[in-house]
Amino acid sequence: SVLSGGAKIEVWVSNWGPKRERYKLQKATDIGLVVQQGESLLPVPWNKLSIADRADLAKGVAKEDDVEALLISAVMQHLAGKTADAELALSLATVKNPEAAKKARDAIAGQ
Repeated sequence: SVLSGGAKIEVWVSNWGPKRERYKLQKATDIGLVVQQGESLLPVPWNKLSIADRADLAKGVAKEDDVEALLISAVMQHLAGKTADAELALSLATVKNPEAAKKARDAIAGQ
């Protein structure tokens, strides 16, 4: 996983109020995320994350050589209404796997 490789990932979460805040991601599980706020570790269940939060997380972990992560990021960006970010992820994926990127682009367009 990206985190076990030593990557430092920050996520924006709007779980605790109307204002989105940045937290350091410590862990991702089937149940949700564990984020660090100061010295405290806070669990954030997946169902408490907004689409925008999930899109930002997908964007944060997608690397240019990981087509699958780029395509997931593109779909999440599209769902969050972030068209430019979705197009960027699709463009990066196209370089590595044009066929997979075309299928994702067609699926997004058909929605």
